[in-house]
Amino acid sequence: MNRGVFGGADGPRLLGWFAVRELHVIENCGYPTAPAYSFLLCILPRNVTSLKPADLKTKHPAASESGYAQSDSLKIVAAFAAIYLIWGTTYLAMAIAVQTIPPFMISGARFVFAGLLLLGFLIPRGVPLPRWRQWKWAAVIGTCLMVGGNGLVMWGIQEIPSGICAVIIATMPLWMTVFDWLFYEGPRPTWRVATGLVLGLAGIVLLIGPRDLMLGEAVMHLPSLLAVICAPIFWSLGSLQSRRVDLPKNVFMATGAEMICGGAVLLVISVFMQEPSQIDWDGVSWNSAAAVVYLTIFGSLIALTSYMWLLKNAVASRVATYTYINPIIAVFLGWLILDEAITSQTFLAIVVIVSAVVMIVSWRQTARPKSSDA
Repeated sequence: MNRGVFGGADGPRLLGWFAVRELHVIENCGYPTAPAYSFLLCILPRNVTSLKPADLKTKHPAASESGYAQSDSLKIVAAFAAIYLIWGTTYLAMAIAVQTIPPFMISGARFVFAGLLLLGFLIPRGVPLPRWRQWKWAAVIGTCLMVGGNGLVMWGIQEIPSGICAVIIATMPLWMTVFDWLFYEGPRPTWRVATGLVLGLAGIVLLIGPRDLMLGEAVMHLPSLLAVICAPIFWSLGSLQSRRVDLPKNVFMATGAEMICGGAVLLVISVFMQEPSQIDWDGVSWNSAAAVVYLTIFGSLIALTSYMWLLKNAVASRVATYTYINPIIAVFLGWLILDEAITSQTFLAIVVIVSAVVMIVSWRQTARPKSSDA
């Protein structure tokens, strides 16, 4: 069993040091880190860090300037905790689910089911259904997020290690910055952002392997790799567009409609690829079934609705900080549970990519007026 650079006794300590270092960066930007840090305390050895939990309980000065009421602040923290921690574990769940269940069938079923549950909860409480025009936009956004953003990852994770998938998805703020500038009249990137973009792309090349990429002999399955690389592009476009189109004012109704539409498209793709006829129902493992349930309840109902709510109630650059935490959790869990090897090259690529994302997201935060934080 080869666990690469983290295979020795100092492996968890090395990864944990990097995780806590990034939490320091996020905390300095005014983002909630206590939930993520508490999670790391549970899964990492005691000697990983000397940081005290009390340090994270101190209220950040930015909180008093944000204008949020206490209840709103609690919602913000809970939503960030969901996308930080839950989405970090979903890569492991996806890798386990596709072991015995076809990928597009999983994605389609979980999103349709979660969307119907959400609508079934909202409609009796008087929340109006989307109008026809809103359904059309829900289909567009749902296709970008559920099909392009999630479905491609689910398909690619069959051949690509879950931790590597998470690291590639962490490039999402790079694409969001470029698309926001090109198509949505966002701020023009500075030299710092350009440096971050180049660093991020260099990190992807390093992750794949420069020599293998030039020779066309990449160790990882190339179609799966391209699918995972395209996923954050679709996710960025869908996220940006969702802030500018006619969707239901109730963000949960909008999210439910998007999940139903995106899930329906995924099921059509599943049928087109003949997945229903290829599945061996007797061979479906309990682990895969449990992973699908986890993805449906936690990944879709809780984390995805939290993400969509944050897009409407928080600054986009802050929402993008989940890409700092997700790959760290995913890489660690993939190494710990699935025996995914982490080489020194992979670790260096993680450092390069996350550093690039920090450069870009911190610039996006300072590039916007303070009033946008409210």
